[in-house]
Amino acid sequence: MHTWYCYLLIAVAIGLVAMACWKASPAFRNQRLAVLLAALIPFAASAVGMAGGFDNIPDSTPFGFTLMGALTAFAIFREGLFTFSPVAWALIVDQIGDAVAVISSGGRFHDLNPAAVALVRATRPDAPTKLVGELAHGLFGEEIVTIGGRQTELVVGLPAGRAEFHVRCSPLVDRHDRALGSVYVARDVTEANALNLRLVAAHARLVRQVETIEVLRADLVELASRDPLTGLHNRRHLVERFTPLLAAAQTSGDTLAVALFDVDKFKSVNDQYGHLAGDAVLIEFAHLISEQVPAGGLVARWGGEEFFVALPGTDPPGGLAFADGVRRLFERDPTLVAGRNIHCTSAAVWPPTQRQAPRWTTCSTPRTPRCTRPRSPDETSCADTGIRCPPSGRHPGPGSGRQRLSSPSFDPRIRTGT
Repeated sequence: MHTWYCYLLIAVAIGLVAMACWKASPAFRNQRLAVLLAALIPFAASAVGMAGGFDNIPDSTPFGFTLMGALTAFAIFREGLFTFSPVAWALIVDQIGDAVAVISSGGRFHDLNPAAVALVRATRPDAPTKLVGELAHGLFGEEIVTIGGRQTELVVGLPAGRAEFHVRCSPLVDRHDRALGSVYVARDVTEANALNLRLVAAHARLVRQVETIEVLRADLVELASRDPLTGLHNRRHLVERFTPLLAAAQTSGDTLAVALFDVDKFKSVNDQYGHLAGDAVLIEFAHLISEQVPAGGLVARWGGEEFFVALPGTDPPGGLAFADGVRRLFERDPTLVAGRNIHCTSAAVWPPTQRQAPRWTTCSTPRTPRCTRPRSPDETSCADTGIRCPPSGRHPGPGSGRQRLSSPSFDPRIRTGT
């Protein structure tokens, strides 16, 4: 009687192992199968021995235990029975810091880990002691339990202060795709959001600083290209801008009128009225030229009392009319300095451009520095703008360039860079 009772218990145990083998995940199925075979072989051998055994082997139980030992060793050392075993998921969920709550399809709590319990009690101090089975709608917040399969951000006022949670909902379905409920995982992202806000603020400050640097750099570039007295562009800017204008005229075959203005007897103005008065005359003349230059024109202070103007798309008659108009206005309107009117005149050189030879040659008034030899200190600066003066023998005589316009003849044999 006792023998059959023992065999019944062994059969039940083998049945439980077989069920565990059937439910096990693929990673642990070989382990369960080895244990099941190790239990079945001695059980079957013992049953055969009790029934009379084999003809030559009256008791086959020892052979069954031998095979059981071999299969058990295979399960332990080959399949990692003791070292590679499934972990209780409930234990893992209880240990993680995120709040995990399982809510049934009827909207009631099915299970909560300690973090979820603490969150519910922090938001609802009057929550009942036993939360499982309670309606989640009134305890966990309507904005959480109604989000379905989406994600949301939740702000909760806790006793320790304001807390922000990132809530993710995952539906639970069975093997027939029937809804069983939902799992909500709420992660505290207060510190992460605060850090992100600090990073955003730091990035915004960095962007503003970069923009400020760019503005300052542009201002510095503009200041470096301006004449501090008259506010016009200086010779450096003229060198950079005039070469593209000349190249464009050469490529398109369009005209390009250029005028070089000079204040007559400017040294006499400084000697008679003082240098401050001379500065006022230059400022007034620069303002007059700037007002008369059309859009797209280039005006710069060439040096001293000389001013350079380039008019793209202007033919020789137009350039002559512009230069003469500036000269007449400057002669008509005196400069008021300390209650005194200072009358000045100007001279202008306006070289017409040629379509056949867009690099032109011009001479200057007697007060303009000559560029007659390649070894002259002014030769390089004059050539930088595409302008070269003719040999001294072609220069107008003293006094011939004051209060007048001068249009030198074009000599195609003399070109910039030659």
